[in-house]
Parts: sequence; C-alpha cells; structure tokens
Amino acid sequence: MTNSDIATYADDQAATQPGQLWKNLIGGHRYVIRQKSGVLYLRDINAASDLVSGFGGSLGNTAPTVIRGALRGAHLCFVSNDGLGNGQIYVALDGVTFNARVTFKPGVADFLQRAGGLRGCWLVYNTTNSNEIFRTTQNIDSAIAGDWTNKTGNYWTDIQTDGQAFNARDLSVVHKA
Repeated sequence: MTNSDIATYADDQAATQPGQLWKNLIGGHRYVIRQKSGVLYLRDINAASDLVSGFGGSLGNTAPTVIRGALRGAHLCFVSNDGLGNGQIYVALDGVTFNARVTFKPGVADFLQRAGGLRGCWLVYNTTNSNEIFRTTQNIDSAIAGDWTNKTGNYWTDIQTDGQAFNARDLSVVHKA
C-alpha cells in the first residue's frame, strides 16, 4: 500500500476536510484526525472506527490538532486546540483508549522515547514575549497539571530580543541510536 492509497482510503470516511495521518510502525495501524460536519474526530482507519470525537476547533484554525505517537510502540497523543487559546492533551497508552488529561495552551505534544513510555513534552504554538513555551513530564498520562514542568528557561534571550511573540510551527523529537 502506498502513501497515496492511505490518503485515498482516509478520504472515503465521509469527512469534509482532509486531515493529518499517523501510521504506527508496529502493527501498522493508521490514524487520521479529520473534520466532519464541523466536528473534529480521530479515526482508526484499520478498524474503521472513530476513537475520539467532538474535540478542539477546526482543522483550519491557527493551532492545528496533530496526532503523535511512539515510533516503536502503541502510545499515541494529541493536543486538542480549540482555536480560543486552550489546549488539552489526549493520551492513549494502548493505541485505542484515549483519556483527556491536562489543559495548557494550544500546541503539539510528543513522546520522548522511541517505544513510548510516559516521558513527554509539549511545545506551545504561540505565546507573547517572556511567557512559557515548553513543558516536559515524566507521566504524559497524568491528569495532574503539576506533573508538567516548565522548561522554557532562558530561551527568550536566544529566540527574540525585540519583545514580540513566539510562533512555533512544529515539534520534532530526535532519538539517538
């Protein structure tokens, strides 16, 4: 199956806007975040079932909802971005059952280990000067906001000196071999 086959198959799920695809390397499951009738939902393409629906804003808002997963594990997560300045993380440690967890700001989250595990990070998409932009946790599945640690540190002196806003586009986690 080619990437275009996957995208075509996802487009046949009665959605009105195309969404972002995620393929799990173990088990080969494919997931897509789509918009149907104005509602975002996460679909397991292999099982042809919706796992989570009614979260976030629209795919076209300035803070898109992006699914991320462990490269060699079943763990998945996404931040539901409502387009109004709020983001809530959803986590599935089994690749199927998602739990709504802590609320922070619109952004993108990811796992810090290839096989998943509980260590994670959250990068804020937009914020004003000198505000928090990055958090990490030892338990991404925790419902306790205090389990996330502000790691912004002194990034502001390296990012901007003109007092403007921080605008991130994406988060990439690099694993050493």
